[in-house]
Amino acid sequence: MNQNLKVIHLILSREKIIDFFKVNFDLISHDKGQNIKKEDAISIIRAMGQNPSQNDSQQALSKAGLSAKKYLNFVEFKLYADFIWNDEDEESLESMLYSAFKQLDENQSGSIDSSELRKIMLNYGEPLSFQECNDLMMLADINHDGKISYLEFIRLFTQTLDD
Repeated sequence: MNQNLKVIHLILSREKIIDFFKVNFDLISHDKGQNIKKEDAISIIRAMGQNPSQNDSQQALSKAGLSAKKYLNFVEFKLYADFIWNDEDEESLESMLYSAFKQLDENQSGSIDSSELRKIMLNYGEPLSFQECNDLMMLADINHDGKISYLEFIRLFTQTLDD
C-alpha cells in the first residue's frame, strides 16, 4: 500500500467517512439533506471514487431492501453505500480519497488547478458560486502556488470534517 494511503487510513475513522457520505448526500439532495432520488445514490458513490456498474447498484439496493423506494433518506443511503463498499475490495475505502483526487485532477498533473476545481464545483451536485470556488481554492492551496496538491487535498478533507 502506498505510504500516502497508509496515512489516509490512519486519519479516517468510520465517523469521518460517514461525515464524508453526509456531505456528498447533502450536495445531491434537493430538500436540504432529507432525501435523494434513488438513482442519484450511484452518483454519490462515484463522486467518492468508486465506480460500481448500474447492475452493482441495483444489487446493492436489492440487498438493502430499497429497490421499491423512489427516494432514500440518509440512513437508507448509508445502508446502500455499505453494500457497495462491502462488495468492493478491501482497500476500496482506503483508496477512496486517492481515487477522488485522481478524478478531479483531469490532466493527471498531480495537482488540481483552479479550472479543474471550478469545473467540478460549478457543474456537479449543489453548484458553488464562482466566489465560493475561489474561496475553496484559497482555503485548500496552503502554499499559495495556485494548485491543490494531494497532501493539501487530504488536509482540506480532514480539516473540513473536523470543523
